[in-house]
Amino acid sequence: RTTKDNEIHELITLLANFRKKSTALTGGKTMQYLPKEGLYVYFRYDERQTIMIAMNLSEKENTVSFNDYPERTSGFSNFTDILTRKKNRLQNITLAPFHTTVFELTRQ
Repeated sequence: RTTKDNEIHELITLLANFRKKSTALTGGKTMQYLPKEGLYVYFRYDERQTIMIAMNLSEKENTVSFNDYPERTSGFSNFTDILTRKKNRLQNITLAPFHTTVFELTRQ
């Protein structure tokens, strides 16, 4: 495999393993929002876990404001980026053009 092939393989492996262990992804409910200025956001959730998927489908940077999704983000204060494993406070984030990210929301 090439270096790029390995990067893709590692990403798919990471997401597949996360999905296997995620109760929200394997059996939760879905709440999606209408795309706004190229930003498409949806949530998978159950009583134990809330996952947020944000896709920037536009040619320009887009800002994700957690306040735009109060039905699913209320009560949460932090999130973990599943791809980087970085933990952050629940605050606006900027997505690069044509970028998708997956967050696990947490209360602490």
